[in-house]
Parts: sequence; structure tokens; C-alpha cells
Amino acid sequence: MVLPSGATAQRPVTPVNGMIRYNSENGRFEGYQAGAWQDILTGSALAAAPDRGIQFNSGGNFAADSNFVYTSQGTLIISGVNTGIAQTPATMTGSHMFFDPSSGALRAGSVYGGEWDNANIGNNSVAMGMSSLASGQGSVSIGFSTQASNMNAVSIGNGSVASGDTSVALGEATASGDRAFAVQGGAAAGNYAIAMGYSVVAGGDYSMGLGLGVPTSGPQTVSGTNSFGIFMGDQSSRTLSASNTMGLFGGQMVRWFCPPVPPLSARLRL
Repeated sequence: MVLPSGATAQRPVTPVNGMIRYNSENGRFEGYQAGAWQDILTGSALAAAPDRGIQFNSGGNFAADSNFVYTSQGTLIISGVNTGIAQTPATMTGSHMFFDPSSGALRAGSVYGGEWDNANIGNNSVAMGMSSLASGQGSVSIGFSTQASNMNAVSIGNGSVASGDTSVALGEATASGDRAFAVQGGAAAGNYAIAMGYSVVAGGDYSMGLGLGVPTSGPQTVSGTNSFGIFMGDQSSRTLSASNTMGLFGGQMVRWFCPPVPPLSARLRL
């Protein structure tokens, strides 16, 4: 059986669904379906169906084009300056998983706001979970409503925010200082600051705050530079403002010293 052939301009004037012909202009078989001519074969791989649909022959490789390849060994390769299917939409809601080569960004989970809109996707960033935002370059945001909005920032947990350059926020914490670290309810606002515990604020540069209780009214704060504050029990609104100072607030400090070992001695009687 020999199918009709000819250039694109020689297609039937009134085609009907189900027609098949060979296009001598581009060297491909084509069929008329859903009111339009579509390529049937593209080289040795099956062509994608209309509107970015996917067909795959398990006996060989599938390729929508050179940027999107699924091999017979099960490897998915997406490369190039944009996706092999299409650019990611300018806005996106619902549940999705995608990798966008144009920005090197990976997303997986659900979103119901603008967190995964193009304007909020940082280059080489990762966001997973629900409504997680990773807008900083190289940032990582995982969990529920987490935000990593600065370069190389990491936010993991429930509502944690890492807005400082190379900052880390874990649990329900906020790290707004550059290279700051905050965990489980702490807020590290100073550069290189560390805040650990519920409602503890490390506001001074190079400061550290450690909370060992639950304040009932107002945060416990270390605002002095190079200072370290430990807050035990309810130390609401207590502030360590002096610099280069270590403070213990609440509780008791116990110092224990080992008893000295008596010196060895020997007596010689003649």
C-alpha cells in the first residue's frame, strides 16, 4: 500500500478526520485528526500528542523534542534553556511537580497563592510541600507556608521564614539576619546571630539566645553585640542589651568541683 504524498500545499482541500499522507516537504507521515494535520512519526521516536500530550513506546526512547527525553531504562532528562514541553505558566495554583530548566528550579506539592508564580521562582531553587516559597537564588523551602526569600536561604518546617542572605530557619522560626540561624520558635535578627527556643530573639550581631521556657508576655531578647543570653522559665520581655556579655536569667546556676586529689607522699624512716 502506498499512501498519498506531496508537499504541505498539496494537502486535500477538504480533509476529514482519519486521513493519512506522507509530507514530502518535511519527510514525515501526517494524519488529520481533531480538525488539524499532525505529524505521526518524528524520526525514531513517537511524536507528542496535541496540546503537549505524551505518547511512549516502551521498546525505545521517547522524546518530545531534544530537551525532553525519557529513555527505555527509565531515566527522565530535561535540559536546555527552557522546558522540553513549554515554559512554566506565569501563574500557577493546585498540585504540581515540575523542573524548569530556564531557571534550574524544582517544585513539588500544592500551592494556592502566588508562591510558584514565575516572579517568585528563584534560580536554582527548590520548594516542596504546601504553599512553600523559594524566591531567592539557590534557596530551599520545604514544609507548610515556609519562605526562603534571599540568596542561599533555607526554610524548613511550619511557617518558618529565612529572609537573610544564607540564613537558616527551622521549625517555626524566623532568620532575618545575614547568615543567621533560628530554630523552633526563635528569631535571629542580627547578622551571624543564633536563636533557639520559643519566643527568643537574637537581635545583636554575633549574638546568641537560648530559651528554656515559655514567656507569657513579650519575647526574651539578646540585643547586645557578641552577647549570649540563657532564659530559663518565664522571662517575658527580658532583654540583655550589653555587648560582650553572658547572662543567665531565671533558674539557678550550680557549680560543682571535684574534690582535689591529695598529693602523693612517702616517708622514709632510717
